[in-house]
Amino acid sequence: MSTEEEFIKIKNYVDYVFNGTLIDKENNFFSSDNPKISVIITVYNGEPFIKTSLISIQNQDFKDIEIIMIDDCSLDNSVQLIKELKAKDPRIKLYQNKINRGMLYTKTKGILLAKGKYILLLDEDDIYIQRDAFSTLYLEAEKYNLDILNFRKIFSNHNLSDIKYIKDKIEPNIIFQPKLGQMMFNHTDSGEIIQLGGTTHTYFIKRNIFIKVIEKIGKKYLDEKMNFHDDYMMFFLLTRNAYNLKKINKIFHMVIFGWNMTDKKIELRFKEKYKNRNIQRCNAVLNFIEFILYKTEDIKMFK
Repeated sequence: MSTEEEFIKIKNYVDYVFNGTLIDKENNFFSSDNPKISVIITVYNGEPFIKTSLISIQNQDFKDIEIIMIDDCSLDNSVQLIKELKAKDPRIKLYQNKINRGMLYTKTKGILLAKGKYILLLDEDDIYIQRDAFSTLYLEAEKYNLDILNFRKIFSNHNLSDIKYIKDKIEPNIIFQPKLGQMMFNHTDSGEIIQLGGTTHTYFIKRNIFIKVIEKIGKKYLDEKMNFHDDYMMFFLLTRNAYNLKKINKIFHMVIFGWNMTDKKIELRFKEKYKNRNIQRCNAVLNFIEFILYKTEDIKMFK
């Protein structure tokens, strides 16, 4: 498929998502005791976005999934909205934190509750942008017995008129250890490090690899409220505990910007998310570095 063909496909799908259109109108969603994929969505003041994210999941051509939604003490009507959506789709499972715990703890809780062989993580204000995302990922992971499968993302507004690409270098082959353990550091061609870390939202990951990582992070660090780059530690350990990883040149995830900030509910969501942003980012990196230094006495934890 050419780039132009792919973007026509993406544009058509995104139109369905933002119009709130269910493609399979006659489909009766079924709940499986052993779903193949667990989609985990952490929610905090997500009322303006939840329906859009869910439509992007419900319109997938791959239906054997569970949707785990965990509310971290939202101040808006997120919980009530999820309950209404849950009544129409039995694959949706709602859990609520008793106190605000932060994203790392909440994501981990979702992973521990998940039953799927593979896990996808999604923020409630982002969407999947191709109808065959889940089926493509599942078939590719099964074909090559992959621990981790990486796909691409874009930043854009609702109608894709202002796209910003994440220009990943696509590795045509499967990456094995020890090379996989070097993926933590992304750099430019000149060698300048541009990111210490990585996020998990554009990865299709075996649940058993996640469980290994959670055991090694430990309770102390799961309680850290890292509102930005909260999965640095998780990603670092994923690349050291997985056996292999493959990248595919498919754009399946979109980080949305350009929400109507005159909407008071959206304003509340972003006010909380971006409050003291620089301080939160610095704390996340410091927590990550502390984690590495604190744990270096036990070299086994990296493997």
